[in-house]
Amino acid sequence: MSNSKTGTWGKKKLLKFSVFSLLFSLLLAEGVFRLFFYFKFRGLHTSVYIQGGPLQEDDSASVYNNRAYYVDYEKRFQYNEKGMKSACGDFSFPRKKREDLWVLLMGGSAMEGMGSNKNGAWFDITNIPDHPYTENIAFYLQGLLQKKYPSKNVRVFNAAVSGFTINQSYKRYESLSKSCDFDWVISMDGVNECDTLEDSREGLEREYNRKYWEWESSSFHRFPMNFIVPITQHSAFFGMLKQELYYIRLRARMHRNETRGFPERKFWLDRKTTPFLMNFEDRRIDNSCRSFIREIFHFEDRLRRDGRKYLFLVQPYLPFRNSSMLSAEEQALTHYLEEEKADKYKPFFLKKVYDSIGMISKNDLHIQNMSGVHDWPGWTFVDYCHFTRDANKRIAGELADFIGSDGTINIFARQADGIQ
Repeated sequence: MSNSKTGTWGKKKLLKFSVFSLLFSLLLAEGVFRLFFYFKFRGLHTSVYIQGGPLQEDDSASVYNNRAYYVDYEKRFQYNEKGMKSACGDFSFPRKKREDLWVLLMGGSAMEGMGSNKNGAWFDITNIPDHPYTENIAFYLQGLLQKKYPSKNVRVFNAAVSGFTINQSYKRYESLSKSCDFDWVISMDGVNECDTLEDSREGLEREYNRKYWEWESSSFHRFPMNFIVPITQHSAFFGMLKQELYYIRLRARMHRNETRGFPERKFWLDRKTTPFLMNFEDRRIDNSCRSFIREIFHFEDRLRRDGRKYLFLVQPYLPFRNSSMLSAEEQALTHYLEEEKADKYKPFFLKKVYDSIGMISKNDLHIQNMSGVHDWPGWTFVDYCHFTRDANKRIAGELADFIGSDGTINIFARQADGIQ
């Protein structure tokens, strides 16, 4: 009866009916998903607007920062009110008490707890997603320090942000130090720094501007994401649908890699590639190295004036891994990196930095390399610079030893001299 009735309608009436039906269906779906959203994220102090936005947001101090209160869709972590990676539900920043020991961790994605880079073949070689809060350096370090200092309430805050340079970490520290009283500040940097600069005198400002313009041109500032994001920030239906589809695809990708026996790993493991050839004649690499070290000294001077204890680390890098210690996964990753050569100047830059920091640390143990990681047995890297869960735990152990010694020991020592 109904079909025969609508069959007599004109095109305009049919169009109105179709639009009304579509809008009614969307409103119904929105209501259902709002209810689902409420029960999924109840008690986590987040919102449809927060969850529908990108992981990072504008920040007046450091250009960008992790989005406050954002909850990982699978609830592996949450960013607290200051954008620090935390356990789900730990979103409020506490007030420090007399018996508290506070440690601030800074740096880029490796310190934050990123797994394999999902762009390219890295992830398909390893199948390692971003680490949950309970598997990152901050979590392990807090547990180890609590055992060392049972009379204190130890808190380790992870303020690292993917893509950060040391300049951005410094700006972030300046902002945080206005209201937070940290006992220790530890920063791990190097891979995100600009590896070639025409003029070292202008290098720092230019690098900061480069990061700023990269942020301004990031994908969610461009079409079509600049249209999609406002929709997902105001709609539980579209926001959660986007997230659900992302994780369905990610889980399918992981399942496909595993059931097929990791074909990308096998391909790159057997691939014959040419190792990086070290060439240090480019003055732009020297400029960049000097700028980076000057930035460390600048940060160090501020921490000394603030009365903080501190440690600056230069992070390890896959091309310098001891070849006799490589796991099968790392061998495949190495061949892939050698073939791609996306950051062709990065190994030269980091080698110069390692050599310079090696000399500095002879007189200042608060600035050290992490070159010893290159000699660690077992699977350590999940791409060019990010770590396995076990490596995170071991790094935390080294940091705990340094804090326990009150900054008087050399950590991450290599078993052999030089970079292999």
